[in-house]
Amino acid sequence: MSQIFEKYWYQDEPAVARAFLFNLRDDDLRAGGSVHEGDIVVGQCGFVAAETDVIGFRGTTISYSPNRCVEWQNHYLTCMALDDLPAGSTLRSKSSKLRHKHYVVAELSWVRLGAHARKIGLPVVHSDSGRLLVNLEIFTVPSRTPAYRRAKLL
Repeated sequence: MSQIFEKYWYQDEPAVARAFLFNLRDDDLRAGGSVHEGDIVVGQCGFVAAETDVIGFRGTTISYSPNRCVEWQNHYLTCMALDDLPAGSTLRSKSSKLRHKHYVVAELSWVRLGAHARKIGLPVVHSDSGRLLVNLEIFTVPSRTPAYRRAKLL
């Protein structure tokens, strides 16, 4: 089976996996510098807010600027998703246009949602601007993606 990407950072660097930077491929990271908890890192497979610090690597980081919405746990949240993605199902399909572009950063707009996220096991990240952010997946493999990370892009 041929791979679309040459480098899957989370497979080679445990600190990248611990920070939930599963969106990073090939040249998305470079040696030197650091990524701090709460930084939103741009990757070929979407946006992720680092859940822990990653020392020794740097990537392209941006401020939270929502461009879409997702449905998560019966709540509607603003999120950052890659441009031109269709709204759609969260289930696995080889032909899905969401495949390989499926990581989004969503904002929990009120504290009670943050408490709910933590209660079900979803890490909540505080951005430098004070926002409560979570990493969600809009294309999922049910046997591998925890239910608390699954969302539907609207």
